[in-house]
Amino acid sequence: MGEKTTTTVALDYSFLRMDGSIIHLYGLPGQDRLSFMRDILVPGALGVMLLLDGSRETIYDDAHAWLRSLTTLDASLTFAIGVTKTDIGGQVSLNELRKIAAHYAKSAPILSVDAREEDSIKQLLRILVAIRGL
Repeated sequence: MGEKTTTTVALDYSFLRMDGSIIHLYGLPGQDRLSFMRDILVPGALGVMLLLDGSRETIYDDAHAWLRSLTTLDASLTFAIGVTKTDIGGQVSLNELRKIAAHYAKSAPILSVDAREEDSIKQLLRILVAIRGL
């Protein structure tokens, strides 16, 4: 019981009007069996907004796995990393996550976000756009 019964089968897509621009957003499924979608979407991406679940005991392993997987496809990717559920999880160290991210990207800002709050996600997206100089 408690197992997830639905999943993103391919990808999620949306666009956002922000600061006078239209930004196209693609959401990748997290399951390894659907990792082939990364091969399709990552090439040509302007950046990655990576959301990590701060309530998972495996958050540091998750960060390594995602960053390794994505930088294997494109070593020049720009990242902005948001950590969700920091209010309900264990003690997540953003500094530890920064050390992990430094192995994969020259700059990867990391902050706590509430994925349910539009302004919180827009802040992370603005950071990503600023890094890219767009």
